[in-house]
Order: sequence, then structure tokens, then C-alpha cells
Amino acid sequence: MGLASAVSIFFFALSVRSGRKNSIVAGLIGAASYVLYMLLSRRLSEVGAVFFATLFGCICAETVARIMKAPATVFSIPIIIPLVPGLMLYRTMLSFGQGDNSGGVDGAVSTLLVAGSMSLAVTLATLAARLVTEAQHKHKNKQNG
Repeated sequence: MGLASAVSIFFFALSVRSGRKNSIVAGLIGAASYVLYMLLSRRLSEVGAVFFATLFGCICAETVARIMKAPATVFSIPIIIPLVPGLMLYRTMLSFGQGDNSGGVDGAVSTLLVAGSMSLAVTLATLAARLVTEAQHKHKNKQNG
């Protein structure tokens, strides 16, 4: 599964013109995130597994972005694609379409929780990277002072 996600992330990143080198890195980080998700999903809820896998991937994306001097979104967007709850959303819409309103509501709540956990993880990783960068700049300015 990790290899398949790496290949799919690589080609997705290429399709949004991330560049070959950035796409390879995004594919590797995305594969690691997906493998982490698969491991965590055995022990945690879907929401928890997606949250920690997304957080891991986005922290890696922020770190690599600074090293490679590229925008973090070049890495973070392709990385989270395999974790997006598309199948959950499809099943939710299918339940509503078949008249199973209680199943549809359950699916909608689950889908929103997973999507919200992803959003929170991306936000936390971005915030952490920004705080680290600001602290580095303050430290550098004190030394040059």
C-alpha cells in the first residue's frame, strides 16, 4: 500500500506541476504518512489515525519545504490526498440517496470529523513551523544585534 500511495502521490504532484524532485519527495513522505495511517488505524479510531498521519506528513512537508526552499503546499497537498475521506463521503451520499437518513447522518458526522481532524493537523503543523521560523529569526537578530 505504501508503494501504491507513493506512486499516486508522485503523479498527482507532477500533475499540479510540483517538479520532478519535489514530486519524488512528496511521494516518499506521503507513503510514510499512509503507512503510519495504516498502522495507527489498527489501534486508534479513524479520526485519530488520520489526524496523526496528517500531522506527521505536514510536519515533514514543512521541514522539507524549508530545506528545499519551496512552498510547503507543494508537498503538503499531495501528501494528504490518500487520507482524504472520499469513500466515506461517497457512502454517506449513497445512504441519503437510498433513503437511509440515519445512516447518512452517521456517515456525514464521521466524514466531517475525519476532515476536521485533517484540517486541524495541517493548521497545527503550519503554526508550529511558523513559530519555529520566527524563533530562529529572533535568535539570529539577537546575535547580529
